[in-house]
Amino acid sequence: MKGDDRFYKHLTNFSCCVTRNSLTKNFEVLIFALMNAHQRLLTKQEEDYYLQRMDEVSRSFAIVVPQMEKPLDDYTGISYLLCRVADNIEDVEAPESFKLERFEEMIRMLDGRADSTEVLSEWEAHAWPGLTEDEQNLMTIRQGLMLWQIFNKFPARIKRHIGYWVSEMISGMAANLDPERSILKEASGISTLESVEAYNRYCYVVAGNVGHLLTRLTADFYGFSQHTVHQLLAYTEHFARTLQKTNILKDFGKDLSRGICYIPRQWMKSAGKLIEGVTMETRKLVLHDIFTELKGAVQYVSHIPLFARGYRMGALLCLLPAFETARLALENVEDTLTGDASLKISRDVMERCFYLAMQIAGDNEVLHRYYQEQVAMLKDTFQEEYSL
Repeated sequence: MKGDDRFYKHLTNFSCCVTRNSLTKNFEVLIFALMNAHQRLLTKQEEDYYLQRMDEVSRSFAIVVPQMEKPLDDYTGISYLLCRVADNIEDVEAPESFKLERFEEMIRMLDGRADSTEVLSEWEAHAWPGLTEDEQNLMTIRQGLMLWQIFNKFPARIKRHIGYWVSEMISGMAANLDPERSILKEASGISTLESVEAYNRYCYVVAGNVGHLLTRLTADFYGFSQHTVHQLLAYTEHFARTLQKTNILKDFGKDLSRGICYIPRQWMKSAGKLIEGVTMETRKLVLHDIFTELKGAVQYVSHIPLFARGYRMGALLCLLPAFETARLALENVEDTLTGDASLKISRDVMERCFYLAMQIAGDNEVLHRYYQEQVAMLKDTFQEEYSL
């Protein structure tokens, strides 16, 4: 494996030289194809399967995964779908006992103590109310079994990484089902997070574990030094929280309609109807917090070595849309955190993110300039200096 890593790094560095010397892009693509050919792990049928499942449940992430080299893309795609299975268990409209049983069965499949065929045979007998058709299909033998078959095909060390961090996420989800242990508290008919600490804890459960998983998978794949791994782990949770908090910002109205508010109550003016408790001060606190997280997320990407171009592209295609969501919130700040706010990113903006990611993938300076431009917009919006 170490020999493969040296071969990989040599070809990556050569590919960077090819780019810097302005040879044709077709030649660069050929170099990457040759570099990755020896690492193909899945059949075309298996690869088509998980790419189609991702496209059904998250088109945005379905764009991210193919940017990575093989088999890191396979590890990442399957990890994502396993997290979606856990999300489905959490989101199904069913009693707490039903969810806890399914969580335990999933953990047993992850560590090899349960047979996926047997478990999925039981799962598909349930209706899974509250899930979309595509989400329900992932819980069946017909469309869900291959996911587990591919997972079991991975090397043991990769399965350990995935199994550990997905199980950690499941444990956090299970704890939130217990009113005594849950960080979500009922107030005025709405489930809320009382404090900033609870806000960050919630983001860790649903996203922080995933950040650690991706960092570990990536470090294993590229053979990062311990120093590089240490640097990445210092900023991993900032990166993960950034993505989760911008999603919370974007989905505020939809979540509120479901009786949930993830914005900390301590940032709200009123303890009554939460939508009336949102003030300009609330928006300032929420956006300042997001930009603080963005600073850490930028550091995370900056510490991904340049030779790990595939993962840098993937990380940037997650991070840049988060920047764009924050920018939209600043441009429409008086509508932000209302039921009418629309922070959906257009197709044109996503294309711009893609081309910008291609530039930044090989140049940290461009990324830092981009961040400073966004901070300047934050200062202009609230007319005060921020020490970010």
